Amino acid sequence: DVTAKTGRKIAGAPVSWQTPNGPMIVEHLAARGPQDELLTFWWSPARDWQVIDVTARTGRKAAHDPTAWLSRNGPMLVEHLAAASPDGTLSVFWWSPAHDWQALDVSRIAGGSAAGRTVSWLAGDVEHVAVRGANDQLFVYWWTPATNWRLVDVTAITGISVTEVSDAYQLPETGAQVELLAARGTDDTLLRFWWRPDRDWQ
Repeated sequence: DVTAKTGRKIAGAPVSWQTPNGPMIVEHLAARGPQDELLTFWWSPARDWQVIDVTARTGRKAAHDPTAWLSRNGPMLVEHLAAASPDGTLSVFWWSPAHDWQALDVSRIAGGSAAGRTVSWLAGDVEHVAVRGANDQLFVYWWTPATNWRLVDVTAITGISVTEVSDAYQLPETGAQVELLAARGTDDTLLRFWWRPDRDWQ
């Protein structure tokens, strides 16, 4: 019972990831708390379960379930979380050995909104977060080392609205890496969106 050990309860579904710490593997869980605080729990063979209130450190809250991904900054492994905030914006949080938890209002930078659970994926060194917008748009936010966060309105491209984004995955196809999203449509249909370097979102 991680709550019994840390004293913190959760109000949504947790997301997980693992990181190396020397010869040890550190287990991480992150979830939204009862007051929309973003919490990260962690365990290693050297320490029992601990909790960090990421909202207390960054000032940004999470109104929906977060997503997690890992990237590299030179030799450092960077841990990321993203979640829709109560004000309808997308927040991206990150931690590295060089910095404590930081947060950005990505909607302020790139536009758009966020009104549901988030999913994420890494394609090469391009980081992606997909989320439903305030008006049932499918928004894909993306970041590269050479650019700040940007936004693609997939609904504007495809004409299809969504009520929830549920998963992201990638497949090789005839020499290209195809990026795919699964979502629930506004009429409860199962939708599959895809993108490849020579085709915009379909």
